[in-house]
Amino acid sequence: MYAGRTMYDWINDYVNNLDDKSDENIILKTAWETASEFSRTSFPVMTAQRLFNLTDEQGDEMFLAASKMTMPNTTVEPTATGE
Repeated sequence: MYAGRTMYDWINDYVNNLDDKSDENIILKTAWETASEFSRTSFPVMTAQRLFNLTDEQGDEMFLAASKMTMPNTTVEPTATGE
């Protein structure tokens, strides 16, 4: 079903289909929809990373992809790992 799709595509589809019945879903949807307004280490972004059980590298990839989608002419650097 997801062959040939990026992690961003998979996560975007997943988040867009979440219901609003749990606080975690609401936080995750908010983090995803407003990623460009948060720092990499903000509570909503880190919550999304934890809920998806992503490594720091995968979290960086997700954050950067979301930032590029919402702010295509801006350079965003990950800061979670301090590298």
